[in-house]
This record gives sequence, C-alpha cells and structure tokens, in this order.
Amino acid sequence: VIIQKGGFKMSATGGAGTEFTMIEIRNITVTGSSTSAGALQFTYVDYSIIENCRINNSGAGGSIRFINSEFNIVRSCYLEGAYGFYLESNSRYNQIINNYYYKASGGSRAIRLVDSGSKHNVISGNYISGWPGAIDINTTGYNVVSNNILVNQTGGAGGPGAIALENTSSNNQIVGN
Repeated sequence: VIIQKGGFKMSATGGAGTEFTMIEIRNITVTGSSTSAGALQFTYVDYSIIENCRINNSGAGGSIRFINSEFNIVRSCYLEGAYGFYLESNSRYNQIINNYYYKASGGSRAIRLVDSGSKHNVISGNYISGWPGAIDINTTGYNVVSNNILVNQTGGAGGPGAIALENTSSNNQIVGN
C-alpha cells in the first residue's frame, strides 16, 4: 500500500465502545504528507500494530501521531523527514520499538511524549540520527526510555539535545541509551 500527499487519519469519538481496536498497518509507504495531522494520525485508537512502514517527508503533525490512544505497538519502521513521532493527550501503554529515525531537514524532535496523561510508554531499541533533539519527555512520567542509539544530535533549532526531561516530568526510567 502506498499513501501519498495527504497521509492517513483515523479517529473515533472517544466514548465507551467507540474506540477502534486491533488495527494492523503493515508494509506501507507514505510520501510527502504536508498536513498538520502528519502522515499517520490515530485518535482514540487502541491495540493497534504499525509495522515495517516507511514514512518520508512528513508534515508538521509528525510521521506517526497518537492522541488519546493506548496499547499500540510501532515497530521496525523507517521514518525520514522533518518531523518525528508524537504521543500526546493521555496516550498510555504504547510501545515504540526498533524503529529508525533519520532527520532530513527542519523539525526539532524525533520522538516526543507530551501531556501528564501520556504515561507508561516504552521507547526502546530505536536508532535516531541527525535531529536537534532525539527524545523529548514533556510534562509526563512513568515512561521507560531504554537501549536507543542516538547519533549526531545537534541541539539548537528548538531541539533539546539527546534526551530532554522538560517541565514537570518525573518518575521516568532512562537507561542504556
């Protein structure tokens, strides 16, 4: 499957019984998404697997963005472009594992966790190269960041450097990076 110029957005209303569950997205390529939602955006989407995907030149909304989504797995994906991966607004218990992030231009962070409700996520085994900031944990806690390879983090351009804990972030485990 190839998605070009526009990306993919999936959302539910967020009440009991309305969430999408058990969605599997494998072996897709997304090129040239310029929307504010990003290349792949999921709102109230739980228990999904995104695997072996390639995303090139994502828009300001990020390559992959989860909003109010839980228990999702993103693994073995290749993301190249201006913006990376976002977990925000109560996105919990997600796994971001064994992905490759290469920054081509613009943007500031490869992986960003934002919001006090975005907890208990695992960011592990990722290769991140050339970003002003590799991993940004902002106003959240109880996440695990482990065994990531961080190469050529430039700082500046709005990026916090390799790994940043911002605002009231606490109780995060950061080990082996």
